[in-house]
Amino acid sequence: SNVWAGSAGTFADGTGRWMASGRRGFLEIVLAFAEDEEESSGEDQTIRYWDVFGKIDYDLTPSQSLSLQVLGAEDTLDFDETEDDERAAIDTSYGNNYVWATHQALLGPETFVNTLASIGRIDRDRVALITEEIPPESIDIRDVRDTEVLSLRQDWGHQLGDRHFLKWGFEARRWDVTYDYRNEAGLADPIDDPRFLPGDRLTEFAADHSGEQYALYAAERTRFGGSLTAELGLRWDRQTLTDEDTVSPRVNLVYDLGSGGVLRAGWGHFHQSQRPYELAVEFGETEFQQAARAEHFILGYENLIGQYRVRADVFRRDITDPHVRYETLFDPFNIFPEARTDLVVLPAEAASADGVELSLRAPTKPKLNWWVTYSLSSVEDELDGRAVKRSIDQTHAVTASLSWRPSRKWNLSWVWLHHTGWPTTPLSAEATLTPDDQIVLDYDVGEFYSDRFNDYQRLDFRASRTTEVGKDGTLTFFIDVQNLLNQENERGIELNDAEYTFLPDGSLEVDFPVDDWLPILPSFGVIWEF
Repeated sequence: SNVWAGSAGTFADGTGRWMASGRRGFLEIVLAFAEDEEESSGEDQTIRYWDVFGKIDYDLTPSQSLSLQVLGAEDTLDFDETEDDERAAIDTSYGNNYVWATHQALLGPETFVNTLASIGRIDRDRVALITEEIPPESIDIRDVRDTEVLSLRQDWGHQLGDRHFLKWGFEARRWDVTYDYRNEAGLADPIDDPRFLPGDRLTEFAADHSGEQYALYAAERTRFGGSLTAELGLRWDRQTLTDEDTVSPRVNLVYDLGSGGVLRAGWGHFHQSQRPYELAVEFGETEFQQAARAEHFILGYENLIGQYRVRADVFRRDITDPHVRYETLFDPFNIFPEARTDLVVLPAEAASADGVELSLRAPTKPKLNWWVTYSLSSVEDELDGRAVKRSIDQTHAVTASLSWRPSRKWNLSWVWLHHTGWPTTPLSAEATLTPDDQIVLDYDVGEFYSDRFNDYQRLDFRASRTTEVGKDGTLTFFIDVQNLLNQENERGIELNDAEYTFLPDGSLEVDFPVDDWLPILPSFGVIWEF
């Protein structure tokens, strides 16, 4: 699925260090294993991605160092489908390029300062042209967004004796964003329900937006006696785009129980502002939203029981003034959600997330290692005074990992995931035939996210064998298998691919098939290190 190469070394008698890596992906080869020949008939698709990374570190003096790093990445999807009465052309690309420099200095034995300056560019280009004569449908989307960001940040740390540590800093960012967007949906069979956006949509938006963010923070950490450590912090943020100032206080406590045990407690406010490149123009938004505020509570316990490490965390997150969200109810994973029939707006008055997470980790051994985590959680929105599950809610979730090294050359590992099925929305429909033999659907949609898909479970497997090559080289052969047991995990409902059955009374029965995640997906490769 990809080719990767990397190298590293030193220069200037060891005072300088460098590293570089590059990767090129061929995801279309992997997906070919998961496609049915009949389903892929008439399709021509290419999925590519690449990234490069480089880094140079140099010690200016024994107490100062300078680092320069560059990162470039891009992924593209070219899709073309031509059949009898259909035409589909999708061409998307996303690019990211960053350069950043870091200066670190020790100003005496008690003071440390870290300075970071960066420049970045993010390019987003989505193009879609889909036309169908039966049923009549036309989707024409163009979405071009170019973002440039400049950033400067400085963090200080100062040790005040044996019991006090002070840290503070600032951050400044500037974004310049260009929008060029247009869509023209004209969707067939719109859902006649006021909760859904209408099928006829025409949105055009072209504008330039700029904004700055300024932040100051300070925190003081104090150790009381030999067991309790407390940290009090305060952060101020200024957003010029929405002309708002926010203040975020935070408190963290750590109590040492001795013999490897620790008790943690935390509370704080966190504000999430909308960045200039996050304007939801695809859904008709032209104004930026105010920052959402989240209040976090967490209580954690960690200890050694025998040789096993046990950890338990209880958390609560209350969100006030959450951002308005747009979702596709029946298939949330879609490249062009603004062109879906099941698009809804969710203006939640508040939101919350709470739960408990438990983990157990076995002692590290040369041949066998394992760990397991379990979480019980709930994620809800408050809509019109009612509690509504979010699409990402999963009541129970278990993740387990096992790694076995039967010999020096072989390494085998398994990862098992299981969680409650994600929420979905009940859907049914009645079909009628028009005089010109067109099928018209009358949808019946239940309460949002009041039903669930079946439980999700997946077992992944990896096997590798390493041999020595030459004096200092190693050659590793590996095979990865995702979804080893080929579980059919439900992802969404195929709203636009309804299946019809004529009943004896002449009526039509409507069935909406369920779309699944990828089936068993093997990949293999070789790593040569020298």
